Amino acid sequence: MKPVSVSVSVSITIDSVATEAEKAERLDALKSREQRTIGLFGSSVNPPTPAHVAIVAALAARCDEVWVLPVYSHSDVGMLGAKLKRGETLTEEEDTIFKKKSGLPKTFDLRCTLCRLAFEGFPNVFVKTYEKELSETFRDGYPGTEDLVRYFINQSSLNSPTSSPRTGQVHEEGGIPRPFRPDFAQNNQYVFAMGQDTMNSYVKGDWGGRELERLVTLLRIKRDGEPLHKEAEPFEELQIEDGFSDVSSTKARKAWLAHDADALKKNVSPAVAKYLLTLNKRDAQPLVEAWSAM
Repeated sequence: MKPVSVSVSVSITIDSVATEAEKAERLDALKSREQRTIGLFGSSVNPPTPAHVAIVAALAARCDEVWVLPVYSHSDVGMLGAKLKRGETLTEEEDTIFKKKSGLPKTFDLRCTLCRLAFEGFPNVFVKTYEKELSETFRDGYPGTEDLVRYFINQSSLNSPTSSPRTGQVHEEGGIPRPFRPDFAQNNQYVFAMGQDTMNSYVKGDWGGRELERLVTLLRIKRDGEPLHKEAEPFEELQIEDGFSDVSSTKARKAWLAHDADALKKNVSPAVAKYLLTLNKRDAQPLVEAWSAM
């Protein structure tokens, strides 16, 4: 299969705000389509940076809707936590991963708020908390990407052709009416964007198989300095705007903890910077604890 490259030119206006009326108009237009393409972007967004905005902008230009899916929990944390409970010692690398990722559930709501601020300029971009919803139904609390995609597909199948958005109910099963979930139209087609390093890991089999590409269309996001695995070449590349190699969530966290407003503003959007710099001490505590441990 020949690699396909889609170049998207987008003007990112981080501070522009779509009104509720504009969003409603956009959604009405989408509901009238025979098929909706939903772009999925899952990331820790801890916090969201202009690089994240550039990725979402490219997806928004390609898809009818984009669902930003902040990570709620990582399977690595469950695995390493179980190792600690058995009295085993973590390697230095494992300890770093555990400290970096174990605080994610505590900061989930704050990170969702930051994402809404970062992506509010795009009327077809929505921050979704489905990963938390699914995590709370898992026995170990750590669903994977494939689990999340299967959850979306399953929810779409439950919205039958006789579903009624007007009454808010769908057909009864066992005499129990279920609520209609407008996100999950039966004609949804999902597109999942992943970084080139993650894509390399996926094609090498580190995910335990390659079922995901049979469920969704996979896009790879080029990452400077990351070589491309040969088996990842056939996947379509989502090209984003350049100029974000010097920004990172790590730099943003360090700047915020150091009360360095200038450095923070270089690594996050003005709206995100303003929110972080005006957080009161009580509301900021989850971030202080989680980011200090990273």
